[in-house]
Amino acid sequence: MKKIFYFLLFAAISVQTARASGDSLLVGHCVGRISDECKVFNGDAGHVSAATIIPAETMRHYQGNRLTALRFAVVSKLKIDSINVWVREKSTDNNIADVMLKKSQFDKGWNQVSLPKAIDIEDKDYVLGMTYYQSATGYVISTVSKDTEGGLLTQIDDGEWQDRSHEGLGVLSMEGVVTGNSLLQHDVCIAETEISDDSIKLGNTITLSAIIRNNGLQPVSSVYAKVSPEGMEPFYRTIQLDRTISYRDSASVEIDFKPEYEGTGLTSDVEIVGVDNYEDEWTDNGYHTYIYTVKEHLFMKKMLMEYFTGESCGNCPRVGGFVDRLIDEHPQKSRIISIEHHTYGTDPFSVSGSRSYASMFDVDGAPWLLYDRNPQNLICPGWTEEDMVWNLTDQTLSEPTTVYVHPEAQISKDSTNVYVTVDCEINEQFSLDNPRLTVFLVEDKMPAVLQYFYDDRIGEKFYFKGDEYIHRNVLRATDSKWGEPITFKDNATKYECSFTLTEDMKKNFKNLYIVAFVGNYDENDNQNCKVENIDRFELRKASINEEGTDISLNHTEGSIRTVYYNVSGQRIAEPQKGLNIAVSTDSKGNIVNVHKFIK
Repeated sequence: MKKIFYFLLFAAISVQTARASGDSLLVGHCVGRISDECKVFNGDAGHVSAATIIPAETMRHYQGNRLTALRFAVVSKLKIDSINVWVREKSTDNNIADVMLKKSQFDKGWNQVSLPKAIDIEDKDYVLGMTYYQSATGYVISTVSKDTEGGLLTQIDDGEWQDRSHEGLGVLSMEGVVTGNSLLQHDVCIAETEISDDSIKLGNTITLSAIIRNNGLQPVSSVYAKVSPEGMEPFYRTIQLDRTISYRDSASVEIDFKPEYEGTGLTSDVEIVGVDNYEDEWTDNGYHTYIYTVKEHLFMKKMLMEYFTGESCGNCPRVGGFVDRLIDEHPQKSRIISIEHHTYGTDPFSVSGSRSYASMFDVDGAPWLLYDRNPQNLICPGWTEEDMVWNLTDQTLSEPTTVYVHPEAQISKDSTNVYVTVDCEINEQFSLDNPRLTVFLVEDKMPAVLQYFYDDRIGEKFYFKGDEYIHRNVLRATDSKWGEPITFKDNATKYECSFTLTEDMKKNFKNLYIVAFVGNYDENDNQNCKVENIDRFELRKASINEEGTDISLNHTEGSIRTVYYNVSGQRIAEPQKGLNIAVSTDSKGNIVNVHKFIK
């Protein structure tokens, strides 16, 4: 979720469907969205036209109905006196229908105008567009992500039409109102897709995620999907949505399964075939092919990005915006694991571990970004240096790794205790001299208490509360601040620990994660503490622990102190060969973790 004050978001607006003879639906690429800024403009006086093509393969599903009105969005009315909105079969054709509007007849934002004569829809392309005259540079046209074939065309005066569909500008905020008695009633499309990991280890579960949108008039509470993984028998899943979605509303769905064999470039086709108890009326828009790789031994590099911040830090929202965009939009975002450390002692989200990490890695104040705990990759980017964040990310992800880390968890019946298991494997290149395994409890999407923001570009101060500013992936607790020593037998090891959730954490349970990483540790040299690899586990996918566990971890504020004992119960200075017992206590002397391990 972006920091809403910094990035100019494409805001989804509620759509009021027109009523004429029969019901109405909207057709267009923008899905009712409008931008706060104009990305498409011409610096000279003259006529400007913009259009969007609705292809025949879409329009054929609306045959038997009529195009009765147009909706168009305007970012600004400055420098223009009128707008002509129109419908054509080709951008170079004459208008099938058009309406000329004076400046007083339309508003900034969304506008809807009835066509002088309804158009009977046929199985062919339709071009929806607008033309206006600007006396000087005008900032009129609204475009929203993402690029779609035919989604944006522009023309200056009588020049050639330019296809702008692949320039990163998005699609034109313009739609047609379709009215009739034979509109789609039950149709769900797949709007966006994501895969938990494009490479997984054989035996692990892969998650296919999608944002589905209701394109029919009837509300939707469940969908029926056919899943066809390559090399496996197709299977069907009924997916109950977490809420009923009305026309043009969206919901998230997930399908989990375990691939049965290894391969590179494997595919899994997902098709929405049913909506509630009805057949989906337009299956082509509810189909997607996922691509992934399955290996018996997987050593894929993932990256730890630690973001040092604070609610009283006026410059932090700038860098926070960079981080949000990176973890939401990077092509390899499933390999980027960000942790937000609040390092000011009075900060409501601060924990002792975060402050210790800042001290260890010479983080002076905030905001700072640290990649894989490599002090050479500690940066504080300015407003114009977002590329630095992305470039260093690409560089870090390109590095090899010698460790595989796989955390999983179970949850107690009362959702209070979390029992974590971390499996690790190493290859023959592994060479850490003091390997440690660290486990974090992380909470995503936490509303601000009172976030300060100083925009030094304009010299103004802002304060944001609640959902006005959202903190991402905040560190809530650590199993062991500097990690537990680990040893490998037959190139593998297993580690267990547990956490206790507070009532506030339970309320945001769906956004809780377990993060585990392996790295070196040298208390005297922060240059020798680099993270080798990392992964995370979503607690909402945890199974129920029926029997409980003898590991207890309930962190309180303050420093954590760990002492070691041998199998006879004698205290020792450092772990020794054989069985060791590590006992961690908080600043009040309470035992917060007991861990047995073999060195």
